[in-house]
Amino acid sequence: MRDYDFSDYPDFGNVDICFSHLWAGNDSINESLYMPMLKKYADFNSAFHAKKYFLCHLYELGREEKYLWSYKHAGIAKDMFYGNIPESTVEIPKLGSSYEL
Repeated sequence: MRDYDFSDYPDFGNVDICFSHLWAGNDSINESLYMPMLKKYADFNSAFHAKKYFLCHLYELGREEKYLWSYKHAGIAKDMFYGNIPESTVEIPKLGSSYEL
C-alpha cells in the first residue's frame, strides 16, 4: 500500500481492527525524506477511525538498513495516530508476542 489517498476507497463503515503495513518511502535513514511520507501514512490510516490499529511490517528480513522500517519509526507513527484519533488503540506488534483482537 503506497497510495495514501483515502478518497480512492469505499466507506467501510465501523472498522474494528486495521492492520497497517508501515511504509514511508524508500529511505528510512533520512528523516527529512521519510517524515512527510510517515505523516501521509498516519493520516491515511487514521481516516478509517478503527478501534484498534496494528502497525506492522517492521524489520523485514533481507532489507538493507536504508529500507528497514523499525520500532523507532512505528513509535513516531503511533504518536501521529494518537494525535489524529486519541480514542483508538495503537499496537506495534513484537515478534513472539500475542495480541488480543
